[in-house]
Amino acid sequence: MVSVLFLLPISCKMKKEQVQDAKTASKPAEKRVMPDTLPPPSQEDLEKQQASYNLIEELEAYLSSQKDLSKFAALVGRMKGKHLFANSGKQGYRILAITDAGFMKMPERVRLMLTDDSGMHLGYQMKFFIHHASPQPIKPFAGYAFTAMSGQSLRFSRDSVSMPDLKRTSAFKIAGMAGSKLHVFRLDEALFY
Repeated sequence: MVSVLFLLPISCKMKKEQVQDAKTASKPAEKRVMPDTLPPPSQEDLEKQQASYNLIEELEAYLSSQKDLSKFAALVGRMKGKHLFANSGKQGYRILAITDAGFMKMPERVRLMLTDDSGMHLGYQMKFFIHHASPQPIKPFAGYAFTAMSGQSLRFSRDSVSMPDLKRTSAFKIAGMAGSKLHVFRLDEALFY
């Protein structure tokens, strides 16, 4: 009998807590309001964005000055105002620029999409570009595995680069851009299309 009296207050206490929990659960949740606009970018974000824009402009100016990279230069020109080089303040990039002769090796439909300046194929043009650009490691080591900005793996040998996932390989010549974060490689053929 004593044990029953001892348990009875505990069970009553538990029931009160359960009733209170049920009351709070039945209250309607406060209505969440989505903001109308995004928060303004921080000063650091703005600086990164501007550095990225500057690299695109620098790349277009360099490619335009090369006689055999005019089609790729025009493609890069359409990337102006796009924040593609996210870490441009900290690292450089390898740009795998397709020569005009390399462009001619691609199927005609692809060439038309890549050279179209109406803006209709800009999504595909950006996709093509990010398959031909790779972040340059700050301290590369022998056997470093490069990855294109698209996420595809790249393998560099002494005079060629391949994209094993797509089973494409192209010979290259290093074009330069001394004193820049951009390292341009002239490719004989596109790796992605």
